[in-house]
Amino acid sequence: MQEALVLRLLAAGVPTSDIAARLPVDEPEVKQHIKALLLKARAQTKPRLVTSPANV
Repeated sequence: MQEALVLRLLAAGVPTSDIAARLPVDEPEVKQHIKALLLKARAQTKPRLVTSPANV
């Protein structure tokens, strides 16, 4: 569930630090979610992650 929220916020252009401020997690945890999402979507960058048809 956290990953889905992080992905939604990334797609909206929200910076990592602001995502951490909006969710009950710290910035390193947000970065971990982003890394996990990148692996799942087989994307190499955040822009590719949010535009990928395979995003989770």
